[in-house]
Amino acid sequence: MKPRFSILGLLALTAYIAINVAAFLEPRTYLPHVAFFLAFAILIVLVVLAARPSGGRSVFAKGMLLTILVFSMMRELEPVIPDTAAGAYLQFEYIYLFENPLDERSTLPNFDRAIATSNRVQICRLNTHFVVGVCGGLLALWRFRAYEQRRRGEPAES
Repeated sequence: MKPRFSILGLLALTAYIAINVAAFLEPRTYLPHVAFFLAFAILIVLVVLAARPSGGRSVFAKGMLLTILVFSMMRELEPVIPDTAAGAYLQFEYIYLFENPLDERSTLPNFDRAIATSNRVQICRLNTHFVVGVCGGLLALWRFRAYEQRRRGEPAES
C-alpha cells in the first residue's frame, strides 16, 4: 500500500516547520504566538476529525489526541519546580520587579533574554508533544489497518 499525500499537505507541513524554526530562532518577535496559534488550530482540526465516524483519518486523530493527552499528563505529574534556569530566573525577576518597580539597577536585558529562553523551551515542548502524538496516531492507524485486513481475511502485508 502506497502512502497517499497531497501537495497541499506538504506545503502545510513545510509552513508549520518553517514557522516553528523561525519562532525558535527569533523568540522575541510575534512568531512564537503564531506557532502557538497553529498548534491550537491543529488540535481543533484533530478534534473535528476524531468526531467523524470510524475511518483511517478518524483513527489517526483519536490516537494522536489520546497520545498527546497522556504525554501532557505525564509531564504534569512531575514536581512543580522551575525545570530550567530561565524559569527560575523569571520567577526571581518577577518578584524583584514587583517589589522594586522604580529600581534603576533592573536587569531588563537579562529579563528579556530569560523570556526568549522561556519561549524557546515552550516551542520545544509543543513540538515534542506533537511528535509523540504523531507516533501514537501512526500506531493507532497501523493497528486499525491490521484489524481491517484480518477482518477481511486478506494476507498481512510485510
